[in-house]
Amino acid sequence: LRTQDPEAVRALPLETGAARRDLQSSSDACHYVSVSGSTYQTSYHGLWETTGTCSSNSKPWYECIDCSASGQKMWYYGIWWILGYAGCDSGSGGIFSPSDSDGDLAAVSGTWEEAAGGGLVANSEISVKCYAAESCQLVPGTTAKYRCFDCADASALASVGDGQGDAANN
Repeated sequence: LRTQDPEAVRALPLETGAARRDLQSSSDACHYVSVSGSTYQTSYHGLWETTGTCSSNSKPWYECIDCSASGQKMWYYGIWWILGYAGCDSGSGGIFSPSDSDGDLAAVSGTWEEAAGGGLVANSEISVKCYAAESCQLVPGTTAKYRCFDCADASALASVGDGQGDAANN
């Protein structure tokens, strides 16, 4: 049972469907996570940073560094990634991942769900994208704004990281 409030009940089994994911496959790709696309839980949109690990399962714990509301967290609970306010030992939140029995956020596929009207609704537009630390840079002149880059869609992927600037990859 995953709940936002006592009336929000998750239907099992998960509906099948393809969420827009665009995730890197490396297990270390989730130092930062961007979240977008929800309809009802837009306060969770933003860039999230790993700030520690949960003692109950040794999985990363994230905090949002530029969401519209403060105090938001992302953690792994049971077989789901949850975005909410409670933290590691809670199944309560506003956005929930598809089943992820391995706890590998970078490899999650399927449709995410969000709390709406006392229940949960599937939303294939929710995008959760992972970035390795070296892919994110502090924006000059700021203290909390980061810009993250993903080279997976480069048109000349074989030349990424070769020390040469390729206009086709910009």
